[in-house]
Amino acid sequence: MLETDEGPEYISVNLKSCGITPELGNVFIKDWSEHAGLTARLEQAGLVQPLHELTVGSFGSTAYEVEVML
Repeated sequence: MLETDEGPEYISVNLKSCGITPELGNVFIKDWSEHAGLTARLEQAGLVQPLHELTVGSFGSTAYEVEVML
C-alpha cells in the first residue's frame, strides 16, 4: 500500500480471475495507468525485486510479480 495525498492506495492486484497466482511470498503489482513505472521506482528504492512481467486483461496491461524485500 502507498500513502498518497488522498490517503492509502493499494498497489498490489489479484489476478486469480486471469488464472494466475504469485509464488508464495510474492505479490503482483499493477504497472498501468497512474501506476506506470511504479515497479521500476520501487525496485530502485530497494523495496521489491521484479521476477516476471505479465500482460493481463483485455487491454493488455502490464503487471509484475515481485518479491517484497522488506
